[in-house]
Amino acid sequence: MNPSPLADFLALPWSDKVRAGIEATVASAPRTVLVATRAQPDGPLRCLSFPRTPVPLPPGAVALYRRPRPTPEAAARATAAQARPGEPLSRTQKALELVSQGVGPMQAAERLGISSSAVYAAIARDTKARCPCCGQRLPDRA
Repeated sequence: MNPSPLADFLALPWSDKVRAGIEATVASAPRTVLVATRAQPDGPLRCLSFPRTPVPLPPGAVALYRRPRPTPEAAARATAAQARPGEPLSRTQKALELVSQGVGPMQAAERLGISSSAVYAAIARDTKARCPCCGQRLPDRA
């Protein structure tokens, strides 16, 4: 089953309460896979949330939505927004700035003398959702 765009997934005949829950989950969980299922062919839709695409899909699956992965540039911008003013940037933060300027993660790591895995881990870490109040990273599951 191919993933549907979010607009198509939300256009399914959801109840208002379930639709609101889907929108909240998509807004807060960075790695969201949603599966619409029906226990019976004419029964109500249920929405199941997963951190990654389940294999095999749950029985009765009728639609699938998978959030697109953020680009490394978006991750670098998020990191720059979280930097504390007045504090010097770490080498990893500097590498993320280079990535946001179009340099590849491996080249940025080589320029700054750090491992490329540190840069890739920072990109993955900084694409996670953050609490709007305190900035703390939110867990993968909503």
